[in-house]
Amino acid sequence: MYLENREVGGVDMTKGTLLIIARSKACFQVVGFWQKDVVLAPITEGDDQVLIYTQGELKELLDSGYFRKLHPVKEVGNNG
Repeated sequence: MYLENREVGGVDMTKGTLLIIARSKACFQVVGFWQKDVVLAPITEGDDQVLIYTQGELKELLDSGYFRKLHPVKEVGNNG
């Protein structure tokens, strides 16, 4: 299993990246790579089925808006 970071469709896919399915609001996390494929695991408790997409398939799903990347919220420093 390969764990390096990859760019898919202009989106940095690092281990831990969160993707949400726009219609269902189901959330998946990039847990790694299997050869050139991206492995996603659901973050919902009780759901144990992983998804494996080729980079091309995932790019199409991102481009179509089916998946979108959740961007991390940056912590605001304490001014006081």
